[in-house]
Amino acid sequence: MIECKNVSVVYNNEVEALHHIDLAIKGPTITGIIGPNGSGKSTLLKAILGMAQFNGEINIDGVTSKKFLKKNCLCCTKKFDRFIVPNYC
Repeated sequence: MIECKNVSVVYNNEVEALHHIDLAIKGPTITGIIGPNGSGKSTLLKAILGMAQFNGEINIDGVTSKKFLKKNCLCCTKKFDRFIVPNYC
């Protein structure tokens, strides 16, 4: 399960990309995130994957996303904007 509680992302101390987002995704499932350009879809994923600084709380399977990714993430390259996370289920 991925849980986001009161998640906000601000770029350059002025542009608020996400504003107090609450979200719970129970798995295993395939979930799509849809919305218009500039609505924060990519920013939300970057926050979950630890690629964007955020305020609030993001948990994956009951632990902080930072701790989860540190334990389970095999490869992290910001150059290609790609994370490879093993299938732990």
